[in-house]
Amino acid sequence: MSDQTETKFWTWNNPILWGIAATFLIVGLGVVLGWVDTCSTSVTGVETCRSKWAAFVNAAPNEVGDTLAGFAGALAFVWIIATVWLQSHELRAQREELRLTRDEMMEQRKATQDMARSMAAQAAIFEDEKRQRFEDRASALLTEKIHSFLDFVKTHNFPSWDYFEKRAGSNGTRGVEHLVEIPFRSSGGEADFQFVTVRIVRNGEVIRRRKEEGQITEMPKFDEDLEVLKRWLMQILAIGSDLSEADVEKLRRYQVEEAANTISDFCAAEYWAKGSQK
Repeated sequence: MSDQTETKFWTWNNPILWGIAATFLIVGLGVVLGWVDTCSTSVTGVETCRSKWAAFVNAAPNEVGDTLAGFAGALAFVWIIATVWLQSHELRAQREELRLTRDEMMEQRKATQDMARSMAAQAAIFEDEKRQRFEDRASALLTEKIHSFLDFVKTHNFPSWDYFEKRAGSNGTRGVEHLVEIPFRSSGGEADFQFVTVRIVRNGEVIRRRKEEGQITEMPKFDEDLEVLKRWLMQILAIGSDLSEADVEKLRRYQVEEAANTISDFCAAEYWAKGSQK
């Protein structure tokens, strides 16, 4: 630290150095001029010579004060210049320091912004991974619910509606409409589930139409298994909020909500033999 200070002191643009040099110059000039002899001739014609130091010592007090004031003024002027010069150096250094501080703050700001963007990206990745885990679990749960639904459908017999359809030029046609059907060749997968739900919607519309047209000849007894079937479908629909868009679209294509609404309508409407509906 002292070496750096000494190096900075002995430079050409150091105002303190120039102030000290000017001070020594003025003092030295005063000393040199003080040793110069000054001569004067008296009235009698006698010439007397003596140094200015002697004249200064023997001078009147006001002359001594004027001489010292002249030297002091010169020194004050020199150090005023040195002070202004020094202040300009300090102001320049402060401006440079402020510039460096501003640049550093800009770098810190950029680093903070980069860090914020990085953290936001990491948070987005974390949220995406979290959402993916939720969707995977929901998809696995959906698969299990579908299998359980199909197992329930395959192990239960659901009610059917006898109908008679009159046709011109014939004795008419008798038949049976089933609300719930299972595929003839069952694979036990989502294809079977789609078959069941789509058939529930289609068969429900057919049974409604036949009832409105008076073709139903015998109403079945109310089957509480339909309530259970509706609950299964509602549980499957409840998973939808955690499913991926692909799985949600799959449920929409399977018409799960329409099938649940159809069964709910049949449970509440007059499609059953009197006294059998709860």
